[in-house]
Amino acid sequence: MTTLLTIATILCIGANVFVAFADYLRAPFVLKNSAQVHFPAWAIPYLATLKLAVASTVHMIAAV
Repeated sequence: MTTLLTIATILCIGANVFVAFADYLRAPFVLKNSAQVHFPAWAIPYLATLKLAVASTVHMIAAV
């Protein structure tokens, strides 16, 4: 069970980092999704920073 949770944690961290970099690069799917939910484009880099902060926090917690 511990191995399964470790793999799930690593996959979640990787997904968060991938999407955060997509936010920084202003990938087309990011801009399209943010427009659909009326999220301002100028705030996307700030959201990406929060995503990276959460991913690094989860990584630190998982390492303990």
